[in-house]
Amino acid sequence: MLAIAALPGLTQQKLLDSLLTALHNHPQDDTVKLDILHELAYYYMSNDAEEGLKISDQSIALAQKINDTKRLAVSYSDKATNFSMIGEHFKAMEMYQKAIVIHSKSGNLKGVAKCFFNQGIIYFNLSDYKNATQYYARSLKIFEQLKDTQRMAVVYNSLGLASMYSSNYPDALDHYLKALNIQEKSGSKKDLANVLDNLGLLYRRLFNFNKALEYHQQALKINSEYGSKLSIANSYGNIGIIYDTLHNTAEAIKCYTQALAINESISNKKGIASNLANLGIIYKELPDYTKAYHHINKALTLFKEMGDIGNTSAMLAEIADMYASVPADTLSSLLHTSPQERYARTVTLYEQALQLAESSGTPERQMIIWSGLYDAYKAQKNYKDALNAYTQYNRFHDSIYNSVSRDEIARREIQYEFDKREAQARAEHEKKQLLAGAEIRQQKIVRNTSIGVTLMLFVLAITGSILYKHKRDADAQKKDAEFKVQVADTEMKALRAQMNPHFIFNSLNSINDYISRNDTKSANEYLVKFSKVMRMILENSDQKEIALADDLKALELYIQLEALRLKQQFSYEITVADDIDKETTLIPPLILQPFVENSIWHGLAKKQGEGKIRIIITRENDMLNCIVEDNGVGRSQNNAQANTSKKSLGMKITKARIDIINKLKKSRAAIILSDLAEGTRIEVKLPLELNY
Repeated sequence: MLAIAALPGLTQQKLLDSLLTALHNHPQDDTVKLDILHELAYYYMSNDAEEGLKISDQSIALAQKINDTKRLAVSYSDKATNFSMIGEHFKAMEMYQKAIVIHSKSGNLKGVAKCFFNQGIIYFNLSDYKNATQYYARSLKIFEQLKDTQRMAVVYNSLGLASMYSSNYPDALDHYLKALNIQEKSGSKKDLANVLDNLGLLYRRLFNFNKALEYHQQALKINSEYGSKLSIANSYGNIGIIYDTLHNTAEAIKCYTQALAINESISNKKGIASNLANLGIIYKELPDYTKAYHHINKALTLFKEMGDIGNTSAMLAEIADMYASVPADTLSSLLHTSPQERYARTVTLYEQALQLAESSGTPERQMIIWSGLYDAYKAQKNYKDALNAYTQYNRFHDSIYNSVSRDEIARREIQYEFDKREAQARAEHEKKQLLAGAEIRQQKIVRNTSIGVTLMLFVLAITGSILYKHKRDADAQKKDAEFKVQVADTEMKALRAQMNPHFIFNSLNSINDYISRNDTKSANEYLVKFSKVMRMILENSDQKEIALADDLKALELYIQLEALRLKQQFSYEITVADDIDKETTLIPPLILQPFVENSIWHGLAKKQGEGKIRIIITRENDMLNCIVEDNGVGRSQNNAQANTSKKSLGMKITKARIDIINKLKKSRAAIILSDLAEGTRIEVKLPLELNY
């Protein structure tokens, strides 16, 4: 909503009391009364939309009675916003169209732009992000023409949301930062809180949960002081999602319940449905299936009533997951389905959810549904469809979280911060220059020429010093930004190395080969291991450091897959010293994987006879020593016989990761290669990091 509430600075209850008193004390049917009705309708929009509709009808009738077309258009818009709050989106669209006709005839461009923007919100609430973006763009064009920066910021914020829900995260970040830049300068607390909340949503989708929580808590603090009930409820709901993601179930339920109570008090249908859905998902994970099904099914009904196909798809997927995962007795008593019908029902619901997700154009939702279909097909021993589902899942995952997208986001963040610091430094320097110039002019008047010349030289020396310091600080900031980009680039290259396309392609071919030979047992075994290792690699790659136990688990799954492909041509052994706690010791994810891969394909695959890989983890004072040994053909023979560019690339990326660790932690991390009598030995020395 772009209208500005009356009487700023009052609390919500005081504002309502003041407006009702003003209405009571002004019985005349004139423009003053009409303006009071507008403010009341706006107040009720975020506090009691049903009452807001009644007030809007009064203002429409009064505007028509006194023939005030300008205020009649506002009255139609008031009614539209209240219709939107209770989920009557198409009725809201009709009201906005009536307002646009009046604004256009009178040449009120701002009124037209506001209606376009609010129509965009309606399409957004219907999960039609393409149309939402088009209407937002139409309103932005007019606000730019009018040089209305505050409303431009609001539109940028909404464009960010539409881009984010379309999984276009770099564009979403760009729009949010443009909005944030304007709001920070304008001092509009409520709008600033909205942008902060949306930045939290974006970072949650990028798995940076701590940063997301920080943004949401900042937004809640501002909303609690300046915002409406609606904005407070939204902040509580967003914080609940973060706590849920961080497995703080008690705090998540508390936040969702607070949000639900507020949304029910203001009849916010969409908010109620979202809170019910999130509570249902938590209860499902506890597990409390009765509460879960009750909440999710109620949310599904509300989303269907509002025509929200995106969230309808999400709820169908959650219910499908319940059919797949609940115990047999619950399946019968709660879902009235037999164990034999379980997965058929699961697949049917997922397929319905997928059709809606495709209609709404939500890649992330489609990715999640394909993951669920993969599990359901696998449980049915339908390995052909399971393989197709897993391929589709990976296709969507790669399109959303590819390295280019993340690298671009990192660069844009760094550039934004660097530009901001540069602007501040430049403004400070210009201020000092102006002050220095004023001082020089003053001293020219009161002092003789020689003293003036001397002081001028002195000031010039100071200015030169300031310029030098400014340049030095700017260079330091630039180097810091370049180092951050280097870190982001190296992390992306490391992820690409871990997600070796040849490994994925060969693994999928192996599964297909098992299926074509009707070796369902081997296909199932390989598919299970392959899905586990891929998921662990994707999850671990988002972390700077993970527990040693988790890293070794992923590494062992990778080795087992390669052993299956090579017909158990080699064995392996993983040994961890007794003085190392695998659960609390931290290590960069999959830093040993390139060396193990080299050992298998450049050492053991070419060896005649049985091969062996030994992975040994020991502690040396404040260092962790990770050793990979093989009894393969060795480096000299391997270099003579094969192209080792892939091996050199893995070494180069890992060396870059080690260099970054040394720079960040001022440590002595290193890689040491040794030739054995038979095979190769690699030692990776890392600073010992513990997570207590």
